[in-house]
Amino acid sequence: MKKFVSICFFSSFILGFAQQKKISFVKEFDYQQVEKKSVSEGIKIYASKSNEFLSKIIVNSSPAYFFTDILGTSSVNLDARNYLASSDSDLSDFDKNGYTFSAKKLTTKENILGIPCTHYLINYMADDKTPTQNLKVCIDEKSTYNNINILNGLLARYLGIAEIKNANLKGFILKAGLENKYDTEYFVLSSIQDTKDVVFFDHKKAIADLQKKQDSIKRTQKEVYIEKQLPNDSVKAPMYGYYNNYYVPEYISEYKKSVINKENLAINNISSELMWKGLPNHCRNIDKNLPEFKNSELKGHLKNYVGQVCDMYLKRSPNSSVNVKETLDQIRYEVLYFNEIQGKLDQADQKKLNNYLQNLD
Repeated sequence: MKKFVSICFFSSFILGFAQQKKISFVKEFDYQQVEKKSVSEGIKIYASKSNEFLSKIIVNSSPAYFFTDILGTSSVNLDARNYLASSDSDLSDFDKNGYTFSAKKLTTKENILGIPCTHYLINYMADDKTPTQNLKVCIDEKSTYNNINILNGLLARYLGIAEIKNANLKGFILKAGLENKYDTEYFVLSSIQDTKDVVFFDHKKAIADLQKKQDSIKRTQKEVYIEKQLPNDSVKAPMYGYYNNYYVPEYISEYKKSVINKENLAINNISSELMWKGLPNHCRNIDKNLPEFKNSELKGHLKNYVGQVCDMYLKRSPNSSVNVKETLDQIRYEVLYFNEIQGKLDQADQKKLNNYLQNLD
């Protein structure tokens, strides 16, 4: 994860984000995935002293993030300023079956990075008695961190489980794999580091907002079901159109209050070379190609405008964490600025500005 932005940066964004909680992480845990003697990047977990966790998993060369605390696990997006937002992937339908967690302590032990841990067999049994495979895990029972909730939360999303009951085992998982492949295919803790990374997130509010969206979907599904009973297709069509666009957040006009920050660009955090292919060429070297102006403010505004437009192209990636509303607000803020300085720039600056914009690919 790119080095998190310092708290000084966030002080300029108090307006509109005061409700967000600052979460300070103190430990960074890296897990490797071992599969048939090959080793690859697995899971990175950031932990706070209060057992709040941000998990990063690489999926199809792009990062996926999950936040876990006492309220549960939520899929989240992480923007360039380290603000978390709930992901619409959590709107997927979940299995109505409940699952019951069970754990059996074994007599065997293991050492991971010099830390002793005890083996457990973990199983998730569906209420309809559908069998599932046992997981074998090695747990540090003395750790002050409890990441078993992360395992439960991630499995719940992978399996589409709405509820896991009796999940009361505590401890820190150092190694995990299917019981019958535990020795050859597994995730294992590979490093522990101190960190001062921070994020900003109101998990309780995010859960409430997500519930509102889910309630809206359910109401729409019910209305669609009713409309499907009607014979007139012309009556059905508007309802289906509404269903396909079931939710748009309420618009709040904030773009005139925007504050420019050089770090507030998602393109600064692109981790895959493939993603650059979806962006205009000028997005890769914005700083290098910007002209020099006599007006001391113009270059910063131009960089922000071009960078925010590049971010909108990046949003086409399904794994992008670009906040569309904030990005559009920034673009409108800069368009307003350019309109206001029309006629105020000296002739040389105006010519450089026009030439630069006209020659963007």
